[in-house]
Amino acid sequence: MTTMTAILAFFCFQNPVFAGNLDTNASSLKWLGEKLTGKHFGALTFTDGEITQKDGQWTGGKFTVDMNSMSVDDIAGRGAKKLLGHLQSSDFFHVEQHPTATLNITSIQGNTVNAELTIKGKTNPIRFTYKKEGKAFVGTMIFDRSKFDIKYRSKSFFPDIGDKVIYNDVSVDFTVQSK
Repeated sequence: MTTMTAILAFFCFQNPVFAGNLDTNASSLKWLGEKLTGKHFGALTFTDGEITQKDGQWTGGKFTVDMNSMSVDDIAGRGAKKLLGHLQSSDFFHVEQHPTATLNITSIQGNTVNAELTIKGKTNPIRFTYKKEGKAFVGTMIFDRSKFDIKYRSKSFFPDIGDKVIYNDVSVDFTVQSK
């Protein structure tokens, strides 16, 4: 073995860093939004992403979500279609004008992720935790929709809304796995 080969082998195997493309088939997003009188939930899909790992630990990444893939899974038929249309309208995510959302990880300490979430062209910091399950990283990310200019029936913008309030926090269960 040449000296150069030995040096390369040392660095590659001592501190392996792996950046892999997101396996969009094995990865998933499940959203939950709640209001005073109930809740709704559904799914979204990734268009692409990258997961950076070192020694089997998540160290970074960037992900793009297709907002047109949004589904409503707790109701069916006309009700689901009507709610989906409303969620994709300018009252909520304005999908026609903002067809993607992104998450860019800025740092990870232990199992705590610090990232920048961009929805409707607005970027805000977010923090969440994850755990490793086999090859996948799973967790729940909660974001405040009002920070992304999603005002519809938000008590932050309409303090006298009464029982028509829709809570600001949106919960997203995620599973991300590289190919």
